[in-house]
Amino acid sequence: MKKIVIALGIVLLSATSAFAVELVNKDSQPHKVTITEGENTEEIDLAAGASQTVCESTCQIDVEGIGSINATTPEDSFVIEEGKISVATVPNI
Repeated sequence: MKKIVIALGIVLLSATSAFAVELVNKDSQPHKVTITEGENTEEIDLAAGASQTVCESTCQIDVEGIGSINATTPEDSFVIEEGKISVATVPNI
């Protein structure tokens, strides 16, 4: 029984960590980004061409000099490209 509980816990942890809000910088310059998740605020410098997980659930993403966007689900992905921030599109398969 103990092994089943441990296995279930591992599965649940890996399932919840599989979803996170991703931000991709396709610009040729770095951007200063402020992430507000609940009452927590974090500033990051996102290098040109870099990608980073910015929050685990809903959050607000502010890109200095560009604007803001809200992540409403952990599956959201955003891209900074040509000086704009937008929802990342998923290619059709």
